[in-house]
Amino acid sequence: MSRRLRTLIVVFLAARGAAAEERWYTYAIGGTPVGHLSEAASAEDGALRTDSVLVARLNRLGKSFEMRFATVARETPAGDLQSLGFESLLSQQAMRLEVRVAGDEVHIAAAGQERTIPRGPERLLGPAGVARLTAERLRAAGDAIEFAVFSPELQRVVRVRRAVAAPGAAGEPPCAAAAGALAVDETIEGLPVAHRLWVDAAGAMLADATDGPFGAMTSC
Repeated sequence: MSRRLRTLIVVFLAARGAAAEERWYTYAIGGTPVGHLSEAASAEDGALRTDSVLVARLNRLGKSFEMRFATVARETPAGDLQSLGFESLLSQQAMRLEVRVAGDEVHIAAAGQERTIPRGPERLLGPAGVARLTAERLRAAGDAIEFAVFSPELQRVVRVRRAVAAPGAAGEPPCAAAAGALAVDETIEGLPVAHRLWVDAAGAMLADATDGPFGAMTSC
């Protein structure tokens, strides 16, 4: 799998917003179902915990390989990220990352090495914080928000912008249309690709679509 596709998938997971206790999605690439995504939110020792797991099997050039991405994010009740654990398995190549936010610094441990980077001037949000901000600020055409999240693949803080899509936005999947979802266009720092998601009244994602090298990556 190309690094570009890995980056798309992981940042796609990092920038999501969980609001429900548990959600399951069908995951497809180029219109072909290849796996599933699950998200579960819970309370843990005074913090909010969000577990996201993506499991898929891809066939490329006559070869089949599995991929699995698992992310555990913990944040304060206000939505500020406290820690993030990330594991990936791509064709039996495993990677693990542990992230901890302390004040103005982000501590990163991976492959037996540790380093520290600045958190930056903005709040660093977790999945529930992203969902809450989306629900509170995005309601009609012209509404837009910007926020920061941590990208496990890029191993740095990235800025995200979300804006309500123009009325009559094309490509709305049936699972979003049935729920009367709000279409939102999202751009992520360092990734010049189109990403559209559909969210419910609580800011939780119902469906999304991201352009990729093998066709659109979608969940519903």
